[in-house]
Amino acid sequence: MIEKKNLSLRGTKQSSSLSLRGTKQSSLIRYFINADDFGRSESVNYAIAECFERGYISATSLMVNMPYCDQAVLLSKEKGFYLNVGLHLNISEGFPLSESIKKRPKFVCKDGKFNKGFMKSIFNKLFLSLDDKKALTEEIDAQITKYNSYGLKSHIDTHQHMHTIFSIMGVYVKCLKKQNFITVRRMDYQYKNISVLKKIRRNIYNRILQRETNVLTDYLARFDCLPEIDLTKKSIVGMRLATSKSSADFQSAVGMRLATSKIVELYCHPDYDTSGKLINKDNDVDFETLYSIIDITKQIKPNELHTYKKEL
Repeated sequence: MIEKKNLSLRGTKQSSSLSLRGTKQSSLIRYFINADDFGRSESVNYAIAECFERGYISATSLMVNMPYCDQAVLLSKEKGFYLNVGLHLNISEGFPLSESIKKRPKFVCKDGKFNKGFMKSIFNKLFLSLDDKKALTEEIDAQITKYNSYGLKSHIDTHQHMHTIFSIMGVYVKCLKKQNFITVRRMDYQYKNISVLKKIRRNIYNRILQRETNVLTDYLARFDCLPEIDLTKKSIVGMRLATSKSSADFQSAVGMRLATSKIVELYCHPDYDTSGKLINKDNDVDFETLYSIIDITKQIKPNELHTYKKEL
C-alpha cells in the first residue's frame, strides 16, 4: 500500500523570475501544465495531488478505464482540484469500457486488455476498417460518458498521443464535435529542428484540430522543455529540451515584450521513485530540480483559458 500523504492544498506557487516585468498582460507567456495518467495507480494519484499542493501543475487528466479512477476522483474532491480534472482518453492500457471493441483483436488482446502493440504497426496507423472505426467510436463515447458521469467538465487529451495517429484522428475529432470540452490538446512538440515533412504533418493536424474542436493552447511540449524565442522577431519559434544553454537563452529574453501572447501547455507524468521522492517519470528527475531549471511563469487553469484567449 502507498502511504497516504497528508496533503492540504495551500494554493498555487507563483514564480516571478520570468514574469516579463514591465510588459503588458498581452505579451506574457502563460503556462497550462497538465499531469497525465491520473487514476493509473495509487502512487500516481497521490503524486499528482502533491504536485497540485506544491504548485507544480494547474491541471490533470483522468484515465477512466483504469483501476484507481474512482479513488482519483474522490481525491480531487477532497483536495480541491476537482474542477481541473480533464479526460485522458486511453486505448493502449487497461480494459475497454465498451463491448464491440473487445471483439477487435487489433485493439484488444486475448486477456481482454488493450493491445499495447496497436500503435507499433504502420498498417494500423494508416488504416482502420469500418467495423474498427465503429468499435473505436463506441469506446471513445463510453470513456467520455464515464468521465461526464463524475460531473467533470474540463479538457481532453489522449494517452501516448493516440489522437495524432492518422487512422484514429478522424474518429476522434468526430466524437469530440458532439462534446464541449474547454480545450483539446494539440499535436505534440513544435521543435525547430524537426524534418520538413513532420512540420507539414503537424501543422495540418493542428489546423484540423483547431478548426473542428476547441484548441486554446499555442504550443505543447514535455515539462522539461522551454520556449525557444527569436529575439529578432520577438516571438516563440518552437520548444526545446531545457539545458543550461536553452535556459540561458530564455533568460536573455526575459523582460522583452513579445509580439503576441502565447499559452504553452507542458505535460508531465508524476510518480514517486523507490525512495519516495516526487519525480517526473518522463526523465526520472525530481520535480523540485525540474522546476528550478525551467522556472515557470504564471500558470493558467482550464476554466481560465477561454477568458484569457478573449483578452489577447
